[in-house]
Amino acid sequence: MNRYRITYQKTGPLRYISHLDLQKIWIRTLLRAKIPLAYTQGFHPVPKISPGWPLALGWNGFGEMIDLWFDFDNINPNYEITEKNLSDRINQNAPQGLNIVNLQLIPIYSPALTTITQSAVYEINFFTQISPDELRIKMEALFATPSIIRSRRNKPYDLKPLIEEYSFNQEQDINTIMKIQMAARDSAMGRPDEVVDALGLNFDQIRYSRLCFILASS
Repeated sequence: MNRYRITYQKTGPLRYISHLDLQKIWIRTLLRAKIPLAYTQGFHPVPKISPGWPLALGWNGFGEMIDLWFDFDNINPNYEITEKNLSDRINQNAPQGLNIVNLQLIPIYSPALTTITQSAVYEINFFTQISPDELRIKMEALFATPSIIRSRRNKPYDLKPLIEEYSFNQEQDINTIMKIQMAARDSAMGRPDEVVDALGLNFDQIRYSRLCFILASS
């Protein structure tokens, strides 16, 4: 049994697929690719899959991560098992919007992705009339407050320490782009849409993308 850590893109129509349904898509893709997943032991064995942090519906993911365990004991001996071959075979059988960026073999007992994720980098694309300078002024005013109290699942929390860094730029003098790094704390990931809401920017024309995860070094 081998464990692989995969970085992939989730875009296009897959943006609207839930976290749970995406795992089913992975299973079907690997079946089509004839890459054998390893299964748990017991009366009800299930595929050994360990995904990273969920991505909100409708958001692009350009650096999503998942750990998969493969069982190569009964694979065709003529098939050369390399990271490139596995990656190519998955991409050839994956649905539109699912694309492997990186695939690497990792130690079988490595920590789960969610336990070693320190933060994530997001891009917020504002398709509306707001300039980088206006956004900067609003963010500075927000950070001047002692705390940014928000509520999630009816529990209050302070959003401010979850915002690690941010920057702005403008694309073709049309739409403003904000890049923001949000921390993972206490089994929860900071969300950029909460920042937008705290700024009072409830625009409809906003596109969110998660660019990558930042993992703790081993």
